[in-house]
Amino acid sequence: LSGILAKEQPVIFMRQDNNPQSQEAVWLSELEQNHGVKLDTTLQGSSAVTTLVKQFAPRLSGYYLTSLSDWSSQVPYAAISLSGLNKALVITTPSLVALMESLHVPQLGDLSQKRPADVLDEFLSSSDSNRDILVYQDPQKWKFLSQYAVFSNAFMMNLPLNDPTTTKILKSLNPNASLLGWGSEGSLVSLMSQNKVLVQASDWLMNLPVYTNIALSSQNAQLPLNQQKISPEKATGPSQVHTVTFVTTDGDNLQWLVNGFTQDKWYGNPSRGKVPVGWTFSGAAKDFIPPIEE
Repeated sequence: LSGILAKEQPVIFMRQDNNPQSQEAVWLSELEQNHGVKLDTTLQGSSAVTTLVKQFAPRLSGYYLTSLSDWSSQVPYAAISLSGLNKALVITTPSLVALMESLHVPQLGDLSQKRPADVLDEFLSSSDSNRDILVYQDPQKWKFLSQYAVFSNAFMMNLPLNDPTTTKILKSLNPNASLLGWGSEGSLVSLMSQNKVLVQASDWLMNLPVYTNIALSSQNAQLPLNQQKISPEKATGPSQVHTVTFVTTDGDNLQWLVNGFTQDKWYGNPSRGKVPVGWTFSGAAKDFIPPIEE
């Protein structure tokens, strides 16, 4: 539901806990203070699902039925991959099926026995299918990127890299498409590079539809570059000298920028600046997490 609603404007922000010091709390405060977001924290627990579905049922075209019991075959990924294309909620429990029926939201299909390979042709036949994004996610972490797969109309899977379905979906992607998620670093990055796909490490990234589609604050939308002018003499430096640079290089990792980058032991350390250490930051941040980049 959060992915479907975020296509127009983000509505749902999911919290894993109520810790006021968590990174989620930090970014919520940032969104509230600098991006005009108004928070309603009254919806918590399982009752929130029913309340939200009732409120936003008119914006749904239907629902897909699936099962969370067969992750070994990645059955839920079939429904998630079609959900965004058809603005259809993914339902897994009889109580929610009854709720859908009471709200006159039609079932678009029973996918409880379908695997990602079974719906790939239907996915690719849609003109709205996203050929610039592929979500490759460990089933144990499905909650972290399923919202974004729905939001972006992306195919979601975690099949072996040599599986025919993997080969087929990679061939369907546009050059310089992005893979969100993670896997075996060597084999995954190697195969994606061969297929001209950029890997964006993001398998622990929650609420990505919110960060992607939130409006930037007008005063910071075009930030000036804060660059120091260095004379050619200083830039060249003395001869016969070795120069050493210390750089933290995990900035290419989107999830780290959201989840750990600003903690005290990293960029948020109060002693930052006392030692000339460099920090890397993902160039994809401006597309996927612009308010955090800002």
